[in-house]
Amino acid sequence: MRALSKPPRMPVLLIASLGCCTTLAHAESIDALYEKAKLEKTLVLYGAGPSGSHDRWIQDFQQRFPGVTVAFTGGLSNGLNQKIDQQIASRRMETDLAIFQTIQDFGKWKKAGALMLFKPDGSETIDPAYKDEDGAFTAVSVNTIVYAYNTALVPAAEVPKSALDFLKPRFEGQLITTDPTEDDAGLSVFNLIVEKYGWDYMDKYMAQKPVFSQADPTPVFLVGAAIFKDAPHPNAAKLYLTWYLAKEQQSRTGTFSPRADVLPPAGAPRFASPAPPHSRRRSDHPIPPPAAARSRVPALTRSSWSRSAARRSGAAAPAECPLRRPSPRAVPAPPS
Repeated sequence: MRALSKPPRMPVLLIASLGCCTTLAHAESIDALYEKAKLEKTLVLYGAGPSGSHDRWIQDFQQRFPGVTVAFTGGLSNGLNQKIDQQIASRRMETDLAIFQTIQDFGKWKKAGALMLFKPDGSETIDPAYKDEDGAFTAVSVNTIVYAYNTALVPAAEVPKSALDFLKPRFEGQLITTDPTEDDAGLSVFNLIVEKYGWDYMDKYMAQKPVFSQADPTPVFLVGAAIFKDAPHPNAAKLYLTWYLAKEQQSRTGTFSPRADVLPPAGAPRFASPAPPHSRRRSDHPIPPPAAARSRVPALTRSSWSRSAARRSGAAAPAECPLRRPSPRAVPAPPS
């Protein structure tokens, strides 16, 4: 698969000042944090997304800091955040550090006074658009969205250059995309497309018989991190966040870094601005798509999703929706 290099529109966050009574924890040296973390022995990390996206960092961290073990829980943000809500409500905090794409959760938890205010070493290199002004949370990566295609099946002259290209006859039955009813990033993508082209686009897109999948999420978000005020292992959490945000680690993530002193991935251009005016948003507010999108997207995707679910389970597909062997040849992205 090859990803196109055209820079996409990128949602970023505009930080709102929220009331919070937690005292700011000042940055400490890595060595000082390590000494304290060794006494705690463990870090409880909740991380959204595939476990593989966290595994190598956890392994590197444990090798760099012997004696501090990471207990990792992965999954979707919209499931992990509910577990954290329960911990906060019961006042039995188990999670030390959360790394999620749902930035609005951090805004909500800050407002509730549940987050530690901590500015790790190097925080001054992060643009204000990518961090909470009080230190309650910060972006740890900036993920873009691209079209992806199979170079063996799509000639260079027919590579999609905008969302409209996916409506061409040659892509009928050849599209696979993340299920927008399950993945908030996917929902955001389709919301951007509908905002530009209208619902008529979605009717035509569904006529292309796309396959919706839970296994191929499309990145179109910031990934943020926050430490909880009542974390049982606060120093281990501060050590991990400080280490992960250091220039050495940020330079090898393979994606864009919120740090201004880290170069973009090889071959990728710098962003002209960290916060394009059309895409800024407040971190203390979820940005659900318009009500029409919330109500219509599930209906639009239901028949295609039932085909995909049937294929995974081995059951027969509905008669009106014959199964097609999915060929992941192209993935829709925001309009250009």
